[in-house]
Amino acid sequence: TTLPPSPSHDAPVELARLLSEAESKYEARLSDLRSKIRSLEKERNESEEEWAKNLAERGKEIERLKRLMAEKETEFLRKAKGWEESESRIGALERSLNELKVEREELMKEKQVLETEVSVLRDAEAALKEDKLEATTRSAVMEKQLEDLKSREAQLKSSVKTLREELRKVQSSAALLERQRNPGVGYWAANGSASGSSSRIVGTPSSERGSILHGSAPSSPTPPAEVAPPGGRGSTGSDQSGTEEAVNLEYLRNVILQFLENEKMRPDLVRVLSIILRFTPQETRRLLAKESPKEIFSAQTPDVVANVAACRISGIMITLAMTLLPIVERCDNFSLENTKDRLVAFHLSEDSTVPIGFLYPSVVQLLLDYNSAVNHWKPNVHQDAAVNEPPFVITSSKVSFSSSITTFEDRTALCKHLCEQWRDASLFPDVIGGRLWRDELYPIYPIAMKDITIEGAAFVMERVCCALFGLVTYGVHMTLYTEDGRIWVPRRAKTKQTWPGLLDNSVAGGIPFGLKPMESLIKECMEEASLPEEIAKNATTVGCASYFYQTRKGWLQPEVEYVYDLCVPPPEAGSQFIPKPLDGEVESFELMTVEEVIEHMRSEEFKPNCAIVYHAVPVLLDFLIRHGHITPENEPNYIEILTRIHARFEFERYPNGINISSE
Repeated sequence: TTLPPSPSHDAPVELARLLSEAESKYEARLSDLRSKIRSLEKERNESEEEWAKNLAERGKEIERLKRLMAEKETEFLRKAKGWEESESRIGALERSLNELKVEREELMKEKQVLETEVSVLRDAEAALKEDKLEATTRSAVMEKQLEDLKSREAQLKSSVKTLREELRKVQSSAALLERQRNPGVGYWAANGSASGSSSRIVGTPSSERGSILHGSAPSSPTPPAEVAPPGGRGSTGSDQSGTEEAVNLEYLRNVILQFLENEKMRPDLVRVLSIILRFTPQETRRLLAKESPKEIFSAQTPDVVANVAACRISGIMITLAMTLLPIVERCDNFSLENTKDRLVAFHLSEDSTVPIGFLYPSVVQLLLDYNSAVNHWKPNVHQDAAVNEPPFVITSSKVSFSSSITTFEDRTALCKHLCEQWRDASLFPDVIGGRLWRDELYPIYPIAMKDITIEGAAFVMERVCCALFGLVTYGVHMTLYTEDGRIWVPRRAKTKQTWPGLLDNSVAGGIPFGLKPMESLIKECMEEASLPEEIAKNATTVGCASYFYQTRKGWLQPEVEYVYDLCVPPPEAGSQFIPKPLDGEVESFELMTVEEVIEHMRSEEFKPNCAIVYHAVPVLLDFLIRHGHITPENEPNYIEILTRIHARFEFERYPNGINISSE
C-alpha cells in the first residue's frame, strides 16, 4: 500500500502501524464472523435436520388427523342422519302434542259442560230432596192432624151419644111432668097413637116448624104422640119414620132450649147444632165468632185452650188454632248465620268490606269461564292495559268487579252482557229461561237498606237474575181494606210467569229503576187494580217489611217491601173504591174476612212473599200488629214474628263469604 508522503519521517511508520492494527482488527473480526457463520451453518443444518424430522412427524400427524377427520366425518354423517331422523320424530311428536292439546281443550270444554250439568243436577237433587222432605213433613203433619181429627170425631160421637141419652132422659122426665101437670095440653101431651103424632108433626105448618128450629114454640102447639125410641117395635115403616122425625125435632127443641137458657153450654151446643143442621164451616165459625174470648176458651179442653188465640177486628172474632210462626217461616226461610251452604261474597270492588250479594260455587265457576272467554265484555274507553284485564276479580272467598269497571254504566253493561249470554246458552232455565225473563231492571245498591235513592244505585240488573247473585231487591205492597175490617184479595192470573193462580196482596209489585216507592205504588194500583192516581195517592206509608227468602231451587232472594195501607168504605155502602183487574196480571178480586185470609194462608194459597202483607207473614201480620189485634197475650211467638218480618240481612258480617275452606 502506498502511503501519502508525510511531512515528517515518522508519519509513514505511524500510518503503517495504524494500518497494521486495522488489518489485525479486521482479520480478527473476519475470523469471528467466519466462526459465527460456521456456527450458524451448523445450527442451520441442525435446524434443518430438526425441521425435517418435525416435518416428518407433522406429516405423520397430518395423516393421522386426516384419518381421524375421515372417521369423524363418517361419524358426523351418521349422526346427521340420526339427527334428521330425530327431527322427524320430534316433528311427529309435536304434531301429536298439538292434537292432544286440541283434544284436551275439547275435553276441558266437555268437562265444564259436565260440571255445569252436574251442578244443575245437584241443585235439582237438592231441590227434590227439599221437596221430598217438605212433602214428608207435610204428610206427617197431615197424618197427625188426621189422627187428631179422628180422635176428636170419636170424642164428638161419644159426646153426641151421651147428649142424646141425657136428652132422652130429660125428655121422658119432662113429658111425664107435663102430662102430670096439664094432661092433654101442650107439645108434650100424650096422644096414644104414634101415627097421629107422626101426621101432626109432619103436617105442622112450615112457619111453625121454622119457629121450632129457631128455638121458639109454635103459636098453637099440636100435642104429639108419646115418643117411642127409634126403631121401636109395633110401628109400620111410615109410622117409624114419623116417630124418628118426632124424636129428632124433640131432640133439636131441647138442644135449642138449653142453648137459650145456659150460656156456658153455648159453644158446645153450637157444634152439636152444626152437626144436626149440617152447618157449613163458615156458618159454624160465624156463630162461634159471636162468643166472647172468655166463653170460647172456657168451652175448650185444656190441650185446645193452650193453642188458641183470639183476635178482634172490627168486632169480628178470629180464632187461631196455632201460632202464626210457621207461616212466617215459609217466607223468611233462610239465614246466613245458620246455612250449611258454601257461599262466595260478591263485592262492588276489591277494597269493599260489605258484600252486595252471595254466590254459589256453580255461579262462580261460570264467572271464571266468562273471564277466560275471548268475547267477554270490555269497557269502551281508551286502550290501555287495564281494559284487557278480566271483568271480574275472583278468589276462593270473594268476587268483585275489576279495577277497570267502576261506573254505573260499565257495571250495568257488563251484567247485561253476562246475563243475556247465560240466557241464550239456556243456563239456569228454571230462573231466567223462556217466559221468566221480564225485561225489567232492578236497582242494586252498595249497601242494603242505605242510601236507597235513584242516584245511589251502583248498577241495574234484569230482575229475574238478581236471585243468581243473592242481591237485595225492593218492592211495594198495599193492603186495601174496608172500614168493617175485610180485605180485598186478588188472585194472580194463571198466565203469570211467577206464582200463577195464587192469591196475592191487594196491590204489589217490584220497584223498577227510575221510580220512587210511591210512584211505583201508583203505577201498580192502576195496572193491577184499576185504582186511579187520585185514589192511590191517599195510601198511607206505614213502614217496611224485610225477609230472606230461599226458593225451592235454593236461590237466594233477600227482599225489602215498602208497606202501605188504604182504608175504603165497603162495597155495600156504594163505595167507588172497588178494585178491578186491568193489565191481565190479576184474574179477580175477592173481599175476604181476616179469618178467611188466614185459612188461605195456612193452606198455602198465597204466594210466599205476599203472606207477609197478608196477616201471617210480613205485611198483613204487620197490619194486624200495628192495629193492635195480634198481641203478646194471644201469640206466644210474638217477639220472634215481629223480629223476623223486619229482618236485617247483616251482609257486613261476612265479607269473605260463608263456609269457605281455609286451604
